[in-house]
Amino acid sequence: MRKEGRVVFSALASLILVPVVWALPTTRSSVIQEQTPPPQAQSQSVSGKIASVEKSSFTLTIGAGSSNQGQQFQQSAAKTMNFLLDKNTTAISVHIAP
Repeated sequence: MRKEGRVVFSALASLILVPVVWALPTTRSSVIQEQTPPPQAQSQSVSGKIASVEKSSFTLTIGAGSSNQGQQFQQSAAKTMNFLLDKNTTAISVHIAP
């Protein structure tokens, strides 16, 4: 009888354990693969006059009516923006107006 009890207990334990294992959350690697990649950075632009140029930076003087990301911002006084160039700088586009 003792041996039969162990067999019955093992069978019942297996029947309970199988649904519990199936109910566990998925592995971390499959969750990472289902996530969407982060959005790419938006292009930004600014217009102004070049105030100074150095080896790894340049400065623009920005007057009234400068644009940023396609939106118009009114500014009361001229401001300067300093741009630093390093190994992570991917692109700089320059358009010279006559």
